[in-house]
Amino acid sequence: MTNGSAPLANTVLSSSEMDAAKMGMLASIVGGSVLLAAAVFYVTTVQVDSDYAYLLLGCMLGACSLAVIVYLELMKREKVPIIEGVFPDYLGSSAVVFGTLSMVWLSRFGIWFLVQEAELIAGDVDNFWIPDWMTLVQALSVLTAVILGTWQAERHGLGNTVRTVLVLAPLSMSLSVMGIWEDWTAQGLGMWTTLGHLILLTSAIIISLRLDRAPLFLVSAGAATLFPLLLSTSDLGTEAIGLLVPIVIITGITAMDKSLDRKMIENSSGFVVGAILLAQFISSGSPFLFGGFEISTVPFDLSFVLWAALLVGWFGSTYMQRTPAMPIGLALAIAMLQGEGSAIAWLVGTVAFVYLSTRDHARNWVVIGTFVALTASWWFGAGMAANATDLLFGVVVASDLLLYGIFPLLVVLAIWQHTEKRFNSAIIGCLALVGAFTPAVLIDADPILSSMVIAAALTALFLRVRSASGEEHVPTLELAPSLIAIMIAAFSSGPASVGSEGTSDPYVLFILPLSAIAIHAICFPIREKECWDVNGTWSGDPGTRLSLGAVFLLLLLSQFVGLSDNNVADSVTLPIEGLRLLLFMATVALGAHEAGAFKIATPYSRMMAALGSMTLLFLTGVNDQPDLTGAIIRELTLIACLLAINFRYQATGNATLQERQTDSSVLLVLLIASIFDISGGLWAITVLLVVVDRSIRYEHGMIQVLIAPVVILIGVVSTSDFRNHDLIWALLGSIPYVGEMSNLLGDGVLPRWTALLLAVVCAISVYRHRSIPNPKSEFTPYLPIFWLLIIIAIIVPDGRYVPPLLTIFATVAALRSGYLGWFWFNPFAAMWAASSVMSMLIENEMTTIESFTGALTTFGIVAFAQYIFYVRGDLHKWQDSERITLEDSFNLGDAPASISSFGIYNRLLGYSAFIVFPSEEMYDFLPAIRIFMLLILAYDLYRNRSAIGLKIWVLPMTFFSIEFFEHITYDPVVDDASWMHLGALVLVFSGLYQLFKSYIFENEVGESDTGWATGTIGTLYALSGVLLFVDGHYELQGADLGALSGFAMVGVFGHHLVLGFNRNDSWRRLMSLFGLPIGIIFTGFELGELFGVVALFLAAMTMIAQGIMYSARGGLGMGSVKEEGIKHLDPMKILGVTADPTPIIEEEIPEPVAEVVEEESVEDLQPLLKKEIGETIAERIPVKTPRDIADVRFPIFGSDLQMEITGGMVKRIAGVVAAGNPGYIPVVRIDDSGVVSIQWESTGGSTQSE
Repeated sequence: MTNGSAPLANTVLSSSEMDAAKMGMLASIVGGSVLLAAAVFYVTTVQVDSDYAYLLLGCMLGACSLAVIVYLELMKREKVPIIEGVFPDYLGSSAVVFGTLSMVWLSRFGIWFLVQEAELIAGDVDNFWIPDWMTLVQALSVLTAVILGTWQAERHGLGNTVRTVLVLAPLSMSLSVMGIWEDWTAQGLGMWTTLGHLILLTSAIIISLRLDRAPLFLVSAGAATLFPLLLSTSDLGTEAIGLLVPIVIITGITAMDKSLDRKMIENSSGFVVGAILLAQFISSGSPFLFGGFEISTVPFDLSFVLWAALLVGWFGSTYMQRTPAMPIGLALAIAMLQGEGSAIAWLVGTVAFVYLSTRDHARNWVVIGTFVALTASWWFGAGMAANATDLLFGVVVASDLLLYGIFPLLVVLAIWQHTEKRFNSAIIGCLALVGAFTPAVLIDADPILSSMVIAAALTALFLRVRSASGEEHVPTLELAPSLIAIMIAAFSSGPASVGSEGTSDPYVLFILPLSAIAIHAICFPIREKECWDVNGTWSGDPGTRLSLGAVFLLLLLSQFVGLSDNNVADSVTLPIEGLRLLLFMATVALGAHEAGAFKIATPYSRMMAALGSMTLLFLTGVNDQPDLTGAIIRELTLIACLLAINFRYQATGNATLQERQTDSSVLLVLLIASIFDISGGLWAITVLLVVVDRSIRYEHGMIQVLIAPVVILIGVVSTSDFRNHDLIWALLGSIPYVGEMSNLLGDGVLPRWTALLLAVVCAISVYRHRSIPNPKSEFTPYLPIFWLLIIIAIIVPDGRYVPPLLTIFATVAALRSGYLGWFWFNPFAAMWAASSVMSMLIENEMTTIESFTGALTTFGIVAFAQYIFYVRGDLHKWQDSERITLEDSFNLGDAPASISSFGIYNRLLGYSAFIVFPSEEMYDFLPAIRIFMLLILAYDLYRNRSAIGLKIWVLPMTFFSIEFFEHITYDPVVDDASWMHLGALVLVFSGLYQLFKSYIFENEVGESDTGWATGTIGTLYALSGVLLFVDGHYELQGADLGALSGFAMVGVFGHHLVLGFNRNDSWRRLMSLFGLPIGIIFTGFELGELFGVVALFLAAMTMIAQGIMYSARGGLGMGSVKEEGIKHLDPMKILGVTADPTPIIEEEIPEPVAEVVEEESVEDLQPLLKKEIGETIAERIPVKTPRDIADVRFPIFGSDLQMEITGGMVKRIAGVVAAGNPGYIPVVRIDDSGVVSIQWESTGGSTQSE
């Protein structure tokens, strides 16, 4: 028991927390080591003026390390009081760091003394006094210190923290001296420097194996493979990457050891492959240099040597099946090879794939992954060798080998594996897709490779269709790669390859339609099976299949692009116009067949046909622009198709709700398609009449509402540049007065004859409604009145009087009828009316306000007014509750609510009018309008308890605050400077408010919350605001407040650090892990160079201290490097007390625990853990033969439900309980997150928290 009655910290026991603690510890130690290396480098190169300073520093740090060794030895011999817990680990970690630095500085001073003072050794005249071999001496010195530390760690049983520092010490040394050694040695990476880095990097790998820690092996192996890449960013360039060759071989040799853990080896192989690929990309074409000597050049350059090193070094482990994924890495490494080296690698890769595919033990994912890697390498190599003309071995051109040799070989291998039932046909399609994305196809338009790609894709389709004979349905997504590949290859080698003068090449002109025919012929047998999802509605319809879409798209491209006038040369004698018309008719026939012209089809097929018709007409009007005869033939073809489908659909009888919805969509598409008329009225009038008649007869209310806008659009388009001919429009335009233009939409925009079309629509509506006694939508019989008002607006000389009257009429009609759906459109109608009134007032010189300002203000006011009346319930007083159901949200059938769709919609319109789109005139008159409305929005969000809304609100508030301060403080006449950066304080205060709310476990609106999201966003806002303010103050006012940013970072992340460990908030600890050291460094260098040096050391020790704090949170486990090794678990640590991880004796747990806990209820368990375990641990008497204790199980909740605590957890509980104080009793607590912890409860009833 510890002395005193001070409260004890909570101790977390659950594994999830320990995993997080382990990652935090590793990150802390690694980060601390990096920062310490940076501090050492900075001190070594900047601050030390006398070489005797190295002697002083080395002796001081060496003495500290030796003192720690002596002290640990005395503790082991029990000559001094034993202090357990985190203290020995912290001492050991510090001793390793100090000892490493001491050896580095003492070795440097020793050589300097022998060269300069004693003159016993000759120095390097060209490089000050430093001999080249000094780098090797320093590396061996560091290795000596690390070996001594390893021996001490094993002797005294120090924990994982010390072992982590031991592995990171040589890595940090190599990192910190990277630039120093480069300056000391001759030009380039000399032999001594090369050996020095190899000793440091490989020693970390070997020491991690010696210390038996799998995570440390992964860290050391990954760092060793990535270090040459980092070194290559210096002046050494790609020469440094040569270090990777021996490292890859060494790691490969270690992977052959069967005693090492297979999973660890597999993970390390990922580092190696990633480093090899990146190194090849960087060093492509560079010679292989090692130790300053050139070993090989192109074609067997450094990329080839790296691939060979990977092959040789890891061949043994791969053959032993210890690294099953390595064949994938070897295949990927072929990508960057060149010349003969690439040919050799492809030969080896192909043979290896065939060998791998024929092995019984080969896993399918490995074979598939290897083939995918080969495909990726081919694609990359094909891109690099697209313009290569070098002969390989004097026989074949490199590009020809890749494009015309390797690609078909890959296709053959894929087909072979498909016949072996290992590959899906989609893999062949993906291979074709990869081929389609090569520069030879996309840029060069190579007809040979394009044909091979199309053939491969068609083969994939054929194989999939052939295998679908016994299947009920074929997922259309499986055909997507092949279809996309065909379209890309056909278009690239076809129309995309044509120059400005056109072409007469039949391949280029007809590859698109031929590809379409081939796809349709191959996929025709599965047209009824192909779908997205057989259980879906839209996705289960064959009319939505991809093969049909691909055929349709290819036919469109062939007639509007491939055979366009720009692509066809003048020398072509073929009837191109007739061919285009033939393709148009073939496309329409295909759509008619699928949409039900010859048989009853599904609603979605009709939808596809309607979309196709609209697309055909639009493209014809824009690109083709045929003569009047061609336009009439095209439109008559479409009209015949439309009427045939319409006739077939009438025979289906009563439609279901789903069919009605789809039919409405079809009518909507056709209504839009009627706008794109090319003959001058034939298609537009016919389709309009069909849609009007059908929508009224089958009572599609929304379609009837949209008829009037479409009629107006038809009139507008008829006078635009899209118009091709005036077959009927010319006749209507010749009618006196009616043929003139109305000013309803402006001068020269809308012809008055559109009123005749609306009159016909009114007549059809009145006639059809005579036979509809009970319409589904009660407003549809009154639509002719609405259309009549539009007719009057079009006919009268000045149509600006009509919008206000029309808006008032529609509003009154909506209130009188009880159908409130009009108010969804009312703000826009009011804006239109206000714009018309304002234009008349401006014309009569009755106001100087811009019409846009008045219209937008009216828009916002009406939206807010509607919302207020809606929330108060005033609108619902006019509602007919007998006809409007609660489910009718369009007519506001549901109860008024702020968060309803109508409420949100109106507020969105209102706020947008005054915040996002205010006119310049309004902003100049009321500069604070945006800020004022944003404040109202904030109150609105707070009142509606929208925490996420307030989080987002801060961003526009900051932006517009900056704009506001710039507007009121910027005066170019007096001073160019402004105080616009004051707006960034909104971010600062918002962030501080969120941090406070997170501290008290609330969100922005005061609701209970874990604080994670609020605290994280608050941190981001607060620090971003400070940075923006400091930067703005410097730019605009010329004053540097850079240190303020650092102080803010230290304050915020220090706050998270304290709360993170006190409250067990992992997200706070994660942010403080790197944020606090960065803030310290930033602050230090802003205050001055001297403070910067202190800050570097302080940040490094801060991160190491955080690692120790992570370690103290619970036993940190690291896996063993051995196949059958056990997990190395650090003891749970509290200062002065440790729970021994070895099995404790059975007598340590009192007999009543084992006997009574099986019978007692949960009410008896708590005093038992509080009293019996605590008293027994305090009086523990060791015996000579320790035995593991058994698991304990007891019922809870007075039912058959039982809880079991394993013996290992009981031991850990016992270890923590041993640290109790007389005034506190332990309580085992499991929180909502499943975290198991020990809390200390005072005898007075209060709970002590960390």
